[in-house]
Amino acid sequence: MKKVVVAGSIVLDIEPILVSGGAFSFVPGGKTGISSIAFNLGGVVGNAGVSLSRLGIPTFLLGKVGADAGGQLVRDLLDRSHVPYKLESVSTLPTSTSIVLPGPNGERMILQSKGAGQSFIPEDISPQLLSGASLLHFGNPQSMRTLWSEKGMGLMGLLRNARDCDVATSLGIGMPDIDGEAGKQNWKSILARCLPLVDLFLPGIEDLLFMLERPLFERLHHQASITDSLDLALVPLLADKLIAMGTGMVCIKMGKYGLYLRTAAKERISLIHNLFDTPGLVSAWSDQSLWIPPCHVPRIVSTKGAGDTATAGFLAAVLSGHGPMEALVLASQTTARCLMGVDATSNIPSLSELKKEQSVRFEHFAVASGWRKQGFVYFRETDEDRP
Repeated sequence: MKKVVVAGSIVLDIEPILVSGGAFSFVPGGKTGISSIAFNLGGVVGNAGVSLSRLGIPTFLLGKVGADAGGQLVRDLLDRSHVPYKLESVSTLPTSTSIVLPGPNGERMILQSKGAGQSFIPEDISPQLLSGASLLHFGNPQSMRTLWSEKGMGLMGLLRNARDCDVATSLGIGMPDIDGEAGKQNWKSILARCLPLVDLFLPGIEDLLFMLERPLFERLHHQASITDSLDLALVPLLADKLIAMGTGMVCIKMGKYGLYLRTAAKERISLIHNLFDTPGLVSAWSDQSLWIPPCHVPRIVSTKGAGDTATAGFLAAVLSGHGPMEALVLASQTTARCLMGVDATSNIPSLSELKKEQSVRFEHFAVASGWRKQGFVYFRETDEDRP
């Protein structure tokens, strides 16, 4: 089984648990009773990293915490997860912490202090830490000044270090602070410089719009839902643009519109020999355009960590030697398990258990024109497909 190193942001999530049937709203001077307070791991390391381990993938975690009580709590939570890890204590910064306030339909409002988890530099991921790994997955560089400043030179250095160790690279990226300095960067230029060093790119659709189509994002930003207001015909065009920038594949996470996968030609996929190490796998993953709806979830308990767990399901399938359609199915199933759990990871089983599930149903929606449906998966039409 191939090994993955997951590095980047790790967060201590503090979450009030409401009494049964209770609701939360902010009322000045008011008081809301809760049943308890939960302390959970968050960030890419706490969500995607722990999820990968629960799915059965040999996983090693890398993160940074403050030299404070929050940092000790993070260590305790990692110890209970039984996933090998290395945490660096940063004396000058507090542990990255979020207060997660519950809302309707499983939605959450998050108050976050960035702290030590956002202080990665390329040298933090040494060749020794990557020893024996087939893949490095790094998450949330958009919140790390050390990586996005100077036109992304830090992120390029981190990715190049992994490549120099003959390790494939996977990148998860989120929304920069729109009103802060990170939001003022030219993210299209940063991606153009970094994506040739990224084998698997896993962004969210809103984050991607912000970085590649900023004027459109600005127009849609004040809508109730950017995704609902988006012309879905744009999604394949965005993915094609990312492939042209040099990444091996892009899997776009789109909430109720599922997952969209676009992969590069055989010449680019064959370079990812750590993951696609047989001619059959190279062919299966080459030049694919697939769109899968989300799994049906009877009741959403929490949306926290859903994007990271989709990433984990997808990467677990890749590391286990599955093809692209199977990877999308397993990513969707993993996300559904997250949505039905009280936290991001505790409801996630092994890959073998997911594959045994018999009652999986997928939602239905109409994608853009130029697609054919086979079962529950949509395939982009080619000239040969058209009458």
